[in-house]
Amino acid sequence: MEIRMKRAECWLKVVICLLSLSMCLLASLLFRPKSIHAASPETLRVREIVVVDDAGKERIVIGAPIPNPIVDGKAVKRRVVVGAGIQFKGPDGTERGGIASEDDGSFMFGIDDTSGHERAHLYYIPSRGSGVFLQSGNGSKSLSLLNPSDSNLSPKIEILNQAGKTVAEFSPGK
Repeated sequence: MEIRMKRAECWLKVVICLLSLSMCLLASLLFRPKSIHAASPETLRVREIVVVDDAGKERIVIGAPIPNPIVDGKAVKRRVVVGAGIQFKGPDGTERGGIASEDDGSFMFGIDDTSGHERAHLYYIPSRGSGVFLQSGNGSKSLSLLNPSDSNLSPKIEILNQAGKTVAEFSPGK
């Protein structure tokens, strides 16, 4: 009788293990996450990747589109929709810079100060051309090196005031 009991216990354990494995397999087949797009095993397709620091705060956002920047603690609307980009953030969420490919064909690298104010850009804007833009912290002084899209125009260096008006210009023809 004792031997039969031990055999029954062994078989019961085997059956429980098999049932558990079957349930796990069934659950993995039924409840696996569905991808946004069908892709090969070598391809990962996502709309956004967010890298967080040890405190769980967003530090890098890679996305299409990327979110509006935070400047002085407030969300600020972008000039145009950023089709895709990488946004770098400070510990308080303020945008500190980024790389953007905009829907209007523009592409730029931007560097912001600790408050989120734009300080330096390397850019290409189809309607303007390519260039480098440097700005003081309060925006009172700006320096622009511009190579216009229009091939009839010469490259130039401009110094601008706070209102964005050119106060000095240096060009090969002047």
